[in-house]
Amino acid sequence: MHELSTPVGPVTLVVGRPCSMGGPKMHFPELLSRAYGISSMAESAARLCRLVREIKTEKVLFLAHNGPLGLGGAPTDPFGRDFGLDRDPAAPLDWGDPDLAEAIELARGLGKHILGVIAGHMHRRVADGERPFQADLTGVPCLNVACVPRIRIEQSVELHHHVELGFTEQGLIAQERWVELPSG
Repeated sequence: MHELSTPVGPVTLVVGRPCSMGGPKMHFPELLSRAYGISSMAESAARLCRLVREIKTEKVLFLAHNGPLGLGGAPTDPFGRDFGLDRDPAAPLDWGDPDLAEAIELARGLGKHILGVIAGHMHRRVADGERPFQADLTGVPCLNVACVPRIRIEQSVELHHHVELGFTEQGLIAQERWVELPSG
């Protein structure tokens, strides 16, 4: 958790569970236990909710590797599963993180102004189309910034995918850009 100074006043940035591969299973529990003291999804949800309860600002922004549960289970939904459908048809199709969704719901219940959720992991390009850059989780903008490939060549110029964020009183503004990195 970090407090940011922004043009619209202080905003608390809450960072979700690292190393998430999405879905209901906790991945890398030994690593997460050593580094963060969490080894289960329940412990992760409790830790994120404790952080949310400690927020002193009105505005909050979530940053996570994978997005929250609750944005749909179609392959073209922001964090919908488009893989292993034949191997494991019983696995959930909404591959969002339940612990992150629980923390977002708590923040909403505490009356926090949630500016947005920034996440990636689930590549936007899928076999049947493309996942959206931005989706709405009951009034909360959720960005999926996982653009692959992240680097492309146009007219012999190497361009890198970049997401520019801005804040307004209403919320988060995000624009995708392809930028050339400065040399040297």
